[in-house]
Amino acid sequence: MNAATPALAALLGAVTADLGMVRPARRRAARGVAPAPIEPRETWTPETVERALVDALTWVRSTGGPVGPRGFSRSQSRFVRALGWEDDWGAVETADDDVPPPIRIQGTAARVTFYETALEWPARYLCPDHVGSARCVGLWARCKARKASFAYEAKARGLARRHAYSLKDRALSLIAQGLERDRVPAPRPERL
Repeated sequence: MNAATPALAALLGAVTADLGMVRPARRRAARGVAPAPIEPRETWTPETVERALVDALTWVRSTGGPVGPRGFSRSQSRFVRALGWEDDWGAVETADDDVPPPIRIQGTAARVTFYETALEWPARYLCPDHVGSARCVGLWARCKARKASFAYEAKARGLARRHAYSLKDRALSLIAQGLERDRVPAPRPERL
């Protein structure tokens, strides 16, 4: 029914007046009064939880370094010649000596605390009831941080690709809901 025609508009007006369904007149805002500002609040979404977990595992991987016998041999300091060796053996040339070693910028204390807390989220929000989701999101985050194939790793553990991704998505959603429930402030959207 189209109330744009004058005859129909008059009929509808008469029926609403007979039934007592008169709508109150719309009020307009006073001039010069600005609407109350609404503070935008960042909320936890599965995407922000995903980014936080991957960044935390990447930080752990770059900070901790490898462990074990080979990791120990890689962490030893470089050989430094003692004074007087040039007299006996001659000057030793080393290849690529002009390339400086990579510099790692350490995170702030607040960032390190955030990463440590983020690594505890699967245990805090998933473990009593959703152990499979917790394991799956841990496997997914590890694969993402190491740039490995999540589908391959899930298949190696006997999970179908679709089921593994649904467990991962459910886990990220449950973690985001738990963070919102506990009123944990979400990070700024620029970068974690």
